[in-house]
Amino acid sequence: MWTAFGASCAGTGHRDRDLPCQDAHSFLILENVGVMAAVADGLGSAERSAEGARMAVDAALARLQEMLSIAVPANGSGWSALLAAALDDSRSAVLALADRAGAPSRQFGSTLMVAALTGSHLAVVHVGDGAVVGLGPGGLPGVVSGGVRGEYANETVSLTAPDSRERAVQLCCARPPRALALMTDGVQGVAMNMAAQVPWAGFFTPYWASLNSGAAPETLGAELATHLDSERYRRRTDDDKTILVLGRAWRPAPGDPA
Repeated sequence: MWTAFGASCAGTGHRDRDLPCQDAHSFLILENVGVMAAVADGLGSAERSAEGARMAVDAALARLQEMLSIAVPANGSGWSALLAAALDDSRSAVLALADRAGAPSRQFGSTLMVAALTGSHLAVVHVGDGAVVGLGPGGLPGVVSGGVRGEYANETVSLTAPDSRERAVQLCCARPPRALALMTDGVQGVAMNMAAQVPWAGFFTPYWASLNSGAAPETLGAELATHLDSERYRRRTDDDKTILVLGRAWRPAPGDPA
């Protein structure tokens, strides 16, 4: 049974300035196919980035749902083409939103991660920072995509940039992990050794276990939101925080800590 849960939480840096959370996330479960997921992190320097992030996520998943209702890709190249189309539709939707508002597109800037996890393939397209982490052998996490940062510190690539498609990370593999976590950069410093780009196993173990808990996604999402808003996180980062976990329940093998 495929399942997913996630949460987005405003950071103290935004709350102190009475700003909303500028992250967005969503997922789509197709029982006979897998889980489609999208996460966007609105750029702090973009005035209407919360709107842009929400539009980016919704447009990407709408495109995936539309195309999968027609045909499910049979191979990696098909999945790669599907996610590339979702990326293009997402960017076009954000640019159209800016045009309707009569505002520069940069005001709606955000990053974007889109992932498709099925029984036979994992496909990812990733613009900007943030990370996609997969469940590896023995329950150990591994980085699937670390994204793309800009030339300078704290600079990233925006979906609205003219060259965002060319600078996107795109990958597809025929040996998918059992579970996946997408996170914005507000979580990375807690979840990973950033210098080595290595995820902390202990951070992800509870999330992998939650996929086997049988709890409803709404319940798991509410628990995750409380966790992201805990003092532990607030001490480590003042940024917005999003985690989206997806996969399906599995029976652990003997000695498998996951």
